[in-house]
Amino acid sequence: MDEQVCFENIPSASFSKSPLKPYLVMQRIKNIGLTKFFQHSAEFNPFSKEDFKIAHPEFYVQNFYNGEGNFTTNSLPWSKKLVNSVGCTNKARIPPSAND
Repeated sequence: MDEQVCFENIPSASFSKSPLKPYLVMQRIKNIGLTKFFQHSAEFNPFSKEDFKIAHPEFYVQNFYNGEGNFTTNSLPWSKKLVNSVGCTNKARIPPSAND
């Protein structure tokens, strides 16, 4: 799961802690002993660049993936790990039945 989370500069350089929220929730669930109530799937695929183009203009997606232009509009410090994390955290918001 750690590869799905971007820890780079988020706590120190960003007012938004959004990239850390799914990780922190899962850590809390683990710490209080509730993991047995959650299903985990090894068949999870994060959103791809093409998936993001459904909801965003192509130039914005390109900029975000390349760390160029208007990619800072989300107020998060950019890194390749952030790009991966965003694909994971956004896909995780979709209920499992919709992913089938």
